[in-house]
Amino acid sequence: MKRIVFDDPVQWWGPFAVVLILSGAAAGGAWWYGASAGEGFCLGGVFFVVLLLVVAGQGWLYWTTEISRLTLDGSEVEAGLMRWIGRPGRVRFAPGEATHWTVLSLSSDADQSKARPNLSFTLRGKTYRLTLKGARIADIDGLKAIEPAFFDRLVADHPNLRT
Repeated sequence: MKRIVFDDPVQWWGPFAVVLILSGAAAGGAWWYGASAGEGFCLGGVFFVVLLLVVAGQGWLYWTTEISRLTLDGSEVEAGLMRWIGRPGRVRFAPGEATHWTVLSLSSDADQSKARPNLSFTLRGKTYRLTLKGARIADIDGLKAIEPAFFDRLVADHPNLRT
């Protein structure tokens, strides 16, 4: 049975909402400054297409090393990647196979007792990242099964880190 130890779902609708808002603002702004409704609509449409291509490109190309979900299944770990355009990638590995675990940074929370670290690890020559701040599930005890020594040190360094 698979056990989810980390889950940081992608809010895929956010960038598309921003595209709609900015395109509407461009069309409305053009009309406000004296362009005809047709010219404003045309400008907003062009802006919409360009922004949509940029957002789709980012969703397809950029999020290839961000982990959205980690599951444990006995002797195997499966990492789901955050790509939100197209089919998200999956990487399977054995616990202990991932190396070079590092704390990249702490979240910039005013109350440092609530700060949650961002982590990275290397697997087969590629560096992957986990962002614990905002994660829906961050089961530290479950993550210890992947790399016990690193997560024991992490909990010792950040005693307020909660599951």
